Amino acid sequence: MPFSSYQLKMSLCTVAYGSGLSVDINSGKTHNSSGRGCGEYQCQSLIEQTHSIRDLPDPETRGIFVIKENNCIIYIGKSGDCMRERLLSHLAGYDAQEIGKYMKTLSKEYKMDAITVGWVKVDAPSCDEHHYIDCLARRQSQWPKCNLKRGRPVKKE
Repeated sequence: MPFSSYQLKMSLCTVAYGSGLSVDINSGKTHNSSGRGCGEYQCQSLIEQTHSIRDLPDPETRGIFVIKENNCIIYIGKSGDCMRERLLSHLAGYDAQEIGKYMKTLSKEYKMDAITVGWVKVDAPSCDEHHYIDCLARRQSQWPKCNLKRGRPVKKE
């Protein structure tokens, strides 16, 4: 089974506020009530991209990005204003998130050989991030090891 029972339980208990995504607790399937189908997202583009860590997006780029290790997505993130700075912070290990801690343990030579990035421009990355995380994790049959945050808990009414 590609997901641990904890990961599956966490994904079933989360919902992406504002994105129109919801999860059917019985089947575990994601439903997009916003009317956008998966084909309207750019998931495949993120899977196929393998930019060197020296080839980062323009500073003003906003959207969704992935960090890969040996072509396996290890982190999916978002940036609302300056993706280049966000990626540099993660890659250099200058943040307290799991991706930063992990990157800090890797040598510069290893990063140059094994780490690649990809990104897509998205107008409202906060609204789309959960779709990309769920979709890309499903497509590679494993949760990105440095994405610990599984979304916001379902609001109780």
